[in-house]
Amino acid sequence: MKNKKTSPKKKIQKNRKPSAKSRKKILKDKQEEPKGETGLAIYVEPKKEKYQVVSEILDLISVGYSTRKAVDTAGISRDTWFRWLREDKSLSDQYVRAKEFGLEAMAEDILAIADDTSNDTYTDENGKERCDNEVVQRSRLKIDARKWLMSKLAPKKYGDKVALEGPEGGPLQVSVVTLAEPKGWKKGNE
Repeated sequence: MKNKKTSPKKKIQKNRKPSAKSRKKILKDKQEEPKGETGLAIYVEPKKEKYQVVSEILDLISVGYSTRKAVDTAGISRDTWFRWLREDKSLSDQYVRAKEFGLEAMAEDILAIADDTSNDTYTDENGKERCDNEVVQRSRLKIDARKWLMSKLAPKKYGDKVALEGPEGGPLQVSVVTLAEPKGWKKGNE
């Protein structure tokens, strides 16, 4: 039986740290966990399936993220997202529902901002407690921006009431009342 001896050249190659390109090839070939400088495993996120990306985006939108922020977080372009919405009616319906939940979350954010008084005051150099108008104005701006956006995205629910409505949101009922002609009045008298 022959002894398997490794040549010195192969031994040197085994002890040498592979380049980044070689490590990628090794990972691809062997499907091993990559090792960092310290020898600890490095987490490499696997490519997500479309349904996972869609689920992540819808979850983020439903808790109040903007569409732009949600798709950026999920790692796809807005063009791709809107193409998916155009191509899939079911996804489009889910998106609308997620936006409705997002508006509810935004309404809750408004209450949280209004209730947060933690930074509204400060103590000046004389030890007196003062109102920090900049913080108060910033809070007001946050609330107004959310209210404006909500009124544009869901005007029936969050917008100002412009149209007159009858009972239970129905149409107004108009009644025409004809008064009796006064005594002594004849047609043609003006």
